[in-house]
Amino acid sequence: MRPNAGMSLAQIAVLLDAEAAGRHTVLEEHRADLERRMRDMERSREMTRHALECRAHDITTCPSFRASVQDLVDGATVNARHLA
Repeated sequence: MRPNAGMSLAQIAVLLDAEAAGRHTVLEEHRADLERRMRDMERSREMTRHALECRAHDITTCPSFRASVQDLVDGATVNARHLA
């Protein structure tokens, strides 16, 4: 996999254009997107960790995991205490 900045070519073009007025907007939007994706990845990591370490033989029977999945279905932030 090639490393990249995680930006579209259009975003990079704005950053490289000395005349572009939208540089800060592009960067602020990119940072907000990164923060959202990092939260999503952290939630995924915690759910995966719990699934691997859970004492339930079947993760679908684990009340904590089911509560976290329900949070996702409901559009709520997954409560980390479910997975403690």
